[in-house]
Amino acid sequence: MIERFHDPTRAIAYLCEAMRHQGADDKVLVTSYLKGHKRARTHVTECMHMVPVLERFCEHFSEAVAIWDLHYGPYTVGGIQCHCYPKLWKLCPQQCRNHKERPLVTVVAFKEDLDITDEERLAILTLVEEEIDRQASNPEDRIGRHGKAANIHRH
Repeated sequence: MIERFHDPTRAIAYLCEAMRHQGADDKVLVTSYLKGHKRARTHVTECMHMVPVLERFCEHFSEAVAIWDLHYGPYTVGGIQCHCYPKLWKLCPQQCRNHKERPLVTVVAFKEDLDITDEERLAILTLVEEEIDRQASNPEDRIGRHGKAANIHRH
């Protein structure tokens, strides 16, 4: 499921609650892909401590899209992507020219020892990006503003 937020901190809270609701109660791998996804920063933390990590990785997002309820093998996956509009674009510190340049943060929940290769990390990034693209381009599944549209998914 996917949702758009004016306030990135609300997107973080929504994602964290959704991940916990799906049983992500042990550890999470948080990966931040900066503009253009050329560099990645990762952080492994307890699920209960992922909020400050996400706040640090998303601190420069003007608005955000949160996505959750994705699965990659045994892992529960979610993410937050910077999502500013043309009016905000000039004010946004990211200055993304297109969808692929928007910074993206992925969250992967796991219970056992984490054994994710670089190829799997790239596959998870692709999974999140494709789901955001799919829901953004499908009019029946279009991303709504939190609390403003009829097709909002709530938990």
